Amino acid sequence: MILAGPEILELIHSGVIKGAAPEYINGSSLDVRIGDEALIENLNRSAIIDLGAKEQLDMERVKIPAAGMMIHPGEFFMVATQEILDLPDDLSCEFKLRSSAGRAALNHALSGWADPGFYGTLTLEFQNVCQYHRLLVRPGMRLGQLVFHRHASAGEYSYRKRGRYNGQVAVTASMGVA
Repeated sequence: MILAGPEILELIHSGVIKGAAPEYINGSSLDVRIGDEALIENLNRSAIIDLGAKEQLDMERVKIPAAGMMIHPGEFFMVATQEILDLPDDLSCEFKLRSSAGRAALNHALSGWADPGFYGTLTLEFQNVCQYHRLLVRPGMRLGQLVFHRHASAGEYSYRKRGRYNGQVAVTASMGVA
């Protein structure tokens, strides 16, 4: 079952979602804001990343200034949400790009899922898919929204017991695919 606005407000009041702004609650989602730190792919055309060997992309950690950070055409970057999740074992959520961000040619990698039991900030993966335009992103921008799903308890499959990204509170690079 997808949660509606009043149920999302209760998640904020009960501490399941920390740092969320109630004014960003929608009918069945919550707009989330990006933090002030990013990982940006470095230019290294000769690099081959072996996903099976858990190699990481060559990324640079940068502070996003209040005035914003320029994202060039084709550039890939990752940021974390300002909001912190502490999901119980019967609640999961997914990140969806806001349509306004998509219409501005910002693309999301479709990997924004938080399993039941997840604790921390979500790392979001973006790319400027413009061919000619640079995009300016600032801390606090609402680039996407979370949709919450209530379901049976995950039990022994809880991310709290099995998740390798559990507890992240900053933008976090891949720990490998294999």
